[in-house]
Amino acid sequence: MDVDLACRALLGFVFAAAAIGKLRSPVNFAESLAGLGIKHAKRPMAAAVIGAEALCVVFLVLLPPLGYVLALLLLAAFSAGIALTIKSQRVVRCNCFGAGGKQLGVPHLVRNGLLGLVALVGLAAGQLPAMGPQSLVALGLGAFLSLLFIRWDDLTYLFTSD
Repeated sequence: MDVDLACRALLGFVFAAAAIGKLRSPVNFAESLAGLGIKHAKRPMAAAVIGAEALCVVFLVLLPPLGYVLALLLLAAFSAGIALTIKSQRVVRCNCFGAGGKQLGVPHLVRNGLLGLVALVGLAAGQLPAMGPQSLVALGLGAFLSLLFIRWDDLTYLFTSD
């Protein structure tokens, strides 16, 4: 199977869903940044995040190595923000895919870590040749697995008690 394509599809769909979710309500996303400690320039920061996520999708399609690197950088930055939020004990809702997420916490760090692992595997696998018709299976697998990350809050709800 084409591991590189599966990884690019998974990450591409995740970052596309994140950018689209934020674009559906950019003002709400910008305001949610205040909870993360970003008090000034919230709108430019929100635009930069959405733009970087969209650019990541483009890079994953056209320039995969750059797409993987950008994905890793974004995930590291998001994880740092989540870790600081947890440390400060602020209650901040996840707006990763638009409004309505659960409170940021360790599950979000786990999700980002797994996505980072996917990016590293894809970066390494990108050095291997494509497998032809099996690429369709890889693309479908990546698309399906992306749903697990996009709906992460719902999945963690199923396995935890609040």
